[in-house]
Amino acid sequence: MSTPTPFDHLSNRMKLEWHSKLHTDMAPAKNYRRTSIIGTIDIVSRSQDQLGGEDQHAPPSRSECRPDELFPRFIRGSCRRLLSLPKTPSLTSLPQYHQSVIDNAREAERVQPGRPLAIALDTKGPEIRTGNTVGDKDIPIKEGHELNITTDEKYANASDDKNMYVDYKNITKVIEPGKLIYVDDGILSFTVLEIVDEKTLRVRCLNNGNISSRKGVNLPGTDVDLPALSEKDVNDLKFGVKNKVDMIFASFIRRGSDIRHIREVLGEEGKEIQIIAKIENQQGVNNFDEILEETDGVMVARGDLGIEILPPRSSSPRSLCPRPADTVEAIAMAAVGASLELNAGAILVLTTSGNTARLLSKYRPACPIIMVTRNPIASRYSHLYRGVYPFLFPEAKPDFNVKIWQEDVDRRLKWGIQQGIKLGIINRGENVVCVQGWRGGMGHTNTIRVVPAEDNLGLATS
Repeated sequence: MSTPTPFDHLSNRMKLEWHSKLHTDMAPAKNYRRTSIIGTIDIVSRSQDQLGGEDQHAPPSRSECRPDELFPRFIRGSCRRLLSLPKTPSLTSLPQYHQSVIDNAREAERVQPGRPLAIALDTKGPEIRTGNTVGDKDIPIKEGHELNITTDEKYANASDDKNMYVDYKNITKVIEPGKLIYVDDGILSFTVLEIVDEKTLRVRCLNNGNISSRKGVNLPGTDVDLPALSEKDVNDLKFGVKNKVDMIFASFIRRGSDIRHIREVLGEEGKEIQIIAKIENQQGVNNFDEILEETDGVMVARGDLGIEILPPRSSSPRSLCPRPADTVEAIAMAAVGASLELNAGAILVLTTSGNTARLLSKYRPACPIIMVTRNPIASRYSHLYRGVYPFLFPEAKPDFNVKIWQEDVDRRLKWGIQQGIKLGIINRGENVVCVQGWRGGMGHTNTIRVVPAEDNLGLATS
């Protein structure tokens, strides 16, 4: 089989054909990542393997581990090798612990100048759970067994094979006979026979399983009216704003209004935090277009959404040839085209907000995108964009009444090329397509240059 190249996908008639030809033995000729790696930092991230450190000694036992000792080692090792984006889990407990995680992540970023590290906060989101069984024992039931699903509080800690408690008070108002109820990721499935009263559903079990304590409940094909944010979620978001996290992974987003609610909680201080909507049920899929209008990005959650069998959705035909919406996007499209024609080693973009880097990523170049910015916030959340390597330029913006604008541009281009060579994503002498503006600030991108990956940008005079 011939050696694969970054341009293979261009010779196929469609993206599906390219995907169908991928195989596990493929080894890219050039090793760079297009997708950021998101590391979840939690209390169990304590083994030596998870730390990613270089210490060859045996790992300490859990009783010996302290987060203030372990996390700096873990995050520093990960920044060098595999971690682009640590994620702080929902702050169920131990707020001091989570604070230490964020503090150590920031310290790891500080000791590696120019390499920004983003932090995301994952909200818990609305959820439905069963109650407790007596003594938290598992109660076996068989296919065909009938029982009540109830919101009556007297069964909250006394669920059995006759009455199983769920904590969603409006379940009898939103569900209909014939609808399905999944418990514990579908290990138990029920069909609704009748709505008995405002607290009780009569259901039939569709498979063998156990009634257990505090298991998750899914209602496929039923629109639920739970609030987008619980009180705990609101407190978590405020914690994120206080600690200047870079993005929110918003769980169980079902409507566009859910995103607007989150933005209201983030407020003015958190207006630059990116919101990534997690689509986790059919209701979110049905309302995808309105969610997309409000959110900064979308994550498809394979867990809860995978429980619901999604029927094929028809969609309106879309143009196979995207057209740029403005000048910046036209420049981005042209830069990607130039990189393909020239077999460029990289595209280097000077940007304030990260928007030009995002647009370059949209057109999926075959080479890495080196982003140089003076904006520390944009340098972190740009990890979200495919193939983008963000670097934070260490010098403050000069006074262009005193300094020459082009000299500052060339200095940033040279620095960006040096960082790319140092990281091993471009080689000396390769063509680099540079994208810049005609003056400082946002919205002025209109220039493409092609330079060699050399210290002097090929500008040396004989």
